[in-house]
Amino acid sequence: IDTKRTIPIQNRSVAGRFYSHKNGRLVEYESTLERDYFYLLEFDKHVIRYEEQPFGVVGRYNGKKVTYRPDVIVLTNSEKPDIIEVKYSSDLEDENKAEKILNKLNEMEKWAEQNGAVHQLMTEKEIRSIRLDNQKFLYGYIEPRRRADIFKEKIYHFFDIEKQLRAIDIVDGYSNDEMKKPEIIPTIWHMVANEELRTDLNVPLTMHSILEVSNG
Repeated sequence: IDTKRTIPIQNRSVAGRFYSHKNGRLVEYESTLERDYFYLLEFDKHVIRYEEQPFGVVGRYNGKKVTYRPDVIVLTNSEKPDIIEVKYSSDLEDENKAEKILNKLNEMEKWAEQNGAVHQLMTEKEIRSIRLDNQKFLYGYIEPRRRADIFKEKIYHFFDIEKQLRAIDIVDGYSNDEMKKPEIIPTIWHMVANEELRTDLNVPLTMHSILEVSNG
């Protein structure tokens, strides 16, 4: 095993960085699919932290020694870490790419078995969904905005009266002043992002989404 490789930031839109609240640092991705998978990890309460391309594993391909790097290692509440490969399903069907990818998957599977880890393949079929779209929207609201404590108190007061409310109901109840109404919106989504308020994330989030207070 060799040390972690730094992912080069390429002159194309699929590679880049974004700030991970889970890790407290910038994380690097080589494809938009990897980036989208990271969003899922950010909202997974079982995930403690994750690391992109953390180490190299020596294997063989066409009779030659090669070094493969898992796309992500994920540490969860489980004793076994997850070794994740993130691939487009079309690449697995591409005759110019499939053989090399499958060889890497086999080598990583062997390494995982020998080192007490769980090896998994994730494609866009498992990653991309309405839930992901909602989480990407909510990601910008994880951190509280100015006066969030005051707004939270008002929001909880509304739920003392009604068990379920639409987001727009909270906004309308907050103020009759059309200029002041938007003040409370960031705190509504902040509370949803942090599971203080619950809603169905498998349907698109709108101001008409039905919200209720989480049970802890």
